[in-house]
Amino acid sequence: MRPIQYIQLASSALLITLLAGCQTLIPLDLGDNTPRIVINAVATEQQGIDISLSESKPTGVASSSTNVYYPYYHPDCPYRMTLKVNDQLVPLSEVAQYKPQTGDRIAMSVEKPGLKAASAVTTVPAQPQLGTVEVKTLDKSRRTSRVSNASDVNLQKGQYLEVQNYELSIPLQGITKDSYYRIIVERQAVMRGEGIQPEGYRWYQEQLQDPSLAQFNSSDLIFESTNAYPMNLLAGSNVSTSDYTLRTSLTFATRVCNADGSTDEAQTKNAVSDYVALRVTVYAITGDLYHYWQTVTSDRYNSVSETGLTEPILIYNNIHDGLGILGSMAATQRQDFKIVTH
Repeated sequence: MRPIQYIQLASSALLITLLAGCQTLIPLDLGDNTPRIVINAVATEQQGIDISLSESKPTGVASSSTNVYYPYYHPDCPYRMTLKVNDQLVPLSEVAQYKPQTGDRIAMSVEKPGLKAASAVTTVPAQPQLGTVEVKTLDKSRRTSRVSNASDVNLQKGQYLEVQNYELSIPLQGITKDSYYRIIVERQAVMRGEGIQPEGYRWYQEQLQDPSLAQFNSSDLIFESTNAYPMNLLAGSNVSTSDYTLRTSLTFATRVCNADGSTDEAQTKNAVSDYVALRVTVYAITGDLYHYWQTVTSDRYNSVSETGLTEPILIYNNIHDGLGILGSMAATQRQDFKIVTH
């Protein structure tokens, strides 16, 4: 073996020895591990208040395999809640019947033995001002192989779906820098011979494309179902005028075409909806609710968590000595539409 090879081997051995001897234990600061009361509550004007009470789990501590949940009004519920509206106590037996009104100041406090009492306050906002929502047919049409109102189509070789583009405009009025909104646009494809189905699972929410919105892929919210819903949020500070019209495009199939451009009548009749029902609701929401939803539904959080990887994020919290959210909102009257597609 040549001298240079001996030198390389000796250097490698020395480096390994040094690295092995440089082992340092760095303590990881996990913050305050003290369990806290968690309040998740949203009051909706003229509708009611949804309340969920729980407690946080210390970091690094395994959860119990059995977790019994009791609603706040159950006699075995370990949490004791006090609710006041405009400084007037609301008995627990009457909370479910309470219909929030614009300007109501809702104060909630929750206690559990061994934990700090948690509390929060919200004021119900006024209904948002909304003009007439419109759906306009655009000139442009194009080809595609998949669209929401023809999900069961079975395209053969050379076939395609011809789709029509539409523009949905939602005119908001009286916007201030302190205004916050959530916009919900739902659609349901109605097939030939059917009517609109009231069930929630038949309605799908649209993600709006207006650049002023803080848009998110899906939500991870209490009171939402397990389905992924777009979260269309608007802060008044993101627009420069008091009146602003949100605009977004919609695309629906109108027919199934053969390779030569002729219509496949049978597939069009069976796979393309007769029309698409739309319903639009705009909510004025509190700033606390806006910031809470903005953090728990961030694109970064959802896209990372779907891969099985997670990273720490700061969740907005307005609960004093606790965790979670107490927010409120008020809705416009829903506006319904029918887009004939077939």
